[in-house]
Amino acid sequence: MKAPKLTKVGFISKVHGYKGQVILALEHIDASALKNASYLFIDLDGLPVPFAIVEFSGKGDDLIVKFEQVDNEVQAKKLVQQTVYAEKLKIREDLTLDW
Repeated sequence: MKAPKLTKVGFISKVHGYKGQVILALEHIDASALKNASYLFIDLDGLPVPFAIVEFSGKGDDLIVKFEQVDNEVQAKKLVQQTVYAEKLKIREDLTLDW
């Protein structure tokens, strides 16, 4: 199995509520660029771990994201300050990234 090519999209800045939602602070990418993504990868112990997206909302630089199997505040806190990546192929090609 070939490893996906990943692009950094931001980091988890904080927990949102008590049901496992987190705030994803985007860096150099617009929220609409992630419209087609069904997974995001979170750097845990130096490895990109895939997390299925249940839902996300927001616009601008911050998104409220709910990941599958992250169901409470305790689980969500473990993701805070972790780097988030998306597969390059899942990012909309018509948007340019400001590096």
